[in-house]
Amino acid sequence: MPDQFTPPTDEELEISVFGPGYGESVLIHVGKKLWIVIDSCKDSKTNESAPLAYLKKLGFHPENDIKLVVASHWHDDHVKGLHDLFTAASSAQLCCSPVLTGKEFLTLAEIYSSSTGKISKGPEELYKCICTAAERTKNTNKQYQCYASPDRLIWQVNGSTLNVKLTSLSPSDEMSINSRQFMIDYVNLLNKGITDPRLNPTYPNDVAVALLLEINDRQILLGSDLEENGNPLVGWSAVMSGTIAPNSKSCVYKVAHHGSKSGHHETVWNDILHPKPLALLTPFRYGRHKIPTATDRARILSITDNAYISSDPNRVAKSSKNPPKVQAIVNQTVKNLRVTNTIVGHIRWRASINDLSDEGTIDLFDGAIKLADVNYSI
Repeated sequence: MPDQFTPPTDEELEISVFGPGYGESVLIHVGKKLWIVIDSCKDSKTNESAPLAYLKKLGFHPENDIKLVVASHWHDDHVKGLHDLFTAASSAQLCCSPVLTGKEFLTLAEIYSSSTGKISKGPEELYKCICTAAERTKNTNKQYQCYASPDRLIWQVNGSTLNVKLTSLSPSDEMSINSRQFMIDYVNLLNKGITDPRLNPTYPNDVAVALLLEINDRQILLGSDLEENGNPLVGWSAVMSGTIAPNSKSCVYKVAHHGSKSGHHETVWNDILHPKPLALLTPFRYGRHKIPTATDRARILSITDNAYISSDPNRVAKSSKNPPKVQAIVNQTVKNLRVTNTIVGHIRWRASINDLSDEGTIDLFDGAIKLADVNYSI
């Protein structure tokens, strides 16, 4: 079995996908000790950011080697531990949707930070990152925050042997408008005395940042939680009406929205991905609701048999037993208590940066498996 903590060489591209534990994260070595991190997830056993802990075990130095941290959106399962990671990556820029720095989001974050555990902490986590980026900019007169929008080049490396471009493909203007209106409506409900309005879980996906990574002549599509509902102004339809994505052809796809039907867009698979691309995904489970479903699995495998998932979506972690007094406090302060998967699965793909004929090597750690090996009959 390969050593999980043998570092990549300067000439190796690495994509590591972590999840769940609680959440999802993508860590990318673009070559020459340069790293990009998209989102964060925590190992529930150690309470550490999984990509940050892995990078340290490889022997890299987050304060110098992480160049960009992308917050794709503010769902809890994508931002757990993000501020710890961004703090450690002290020379990195932060990239997110511009709507997440607006007054509507800042108001929402303030409300969330004062909550007693009944609602998500995602906005608070991201808000702390935004404040840290602003402080870095103030102290250095160098910009440490950039904004994702359709077809925008957000980071690049130009060298004699290494050329890297990272382009944001979303969110569209309409997605940002929808997200801003949701925040306004939510705050208005609170002002009317509704103390715990239920969040529609799809709305934070309105600011989901999908990305196209180009390393020399190789392209990689990173789908975040971007969804598709047929509206040409939002989601994958908006991406496909842009100028960058339709002219791309990616060999690797971090599958959108955990492989769910809502994240699927036929044109993406048919037009901007190689035939039978390497597909990487993480599962999501909330109570009995889990994705990918058996139908999702069959749909993905009908397109490519080269698909991997960071953890079996059927796996259920056992809850820890608290002392009676502790459990009584938990029951009084927390709604919708759920057990998270304590193991953070890890899919790792490495390939030569300079040899495009190298299809790379997949290594699976800590419960990551082939998607074909997921058994829904048990």
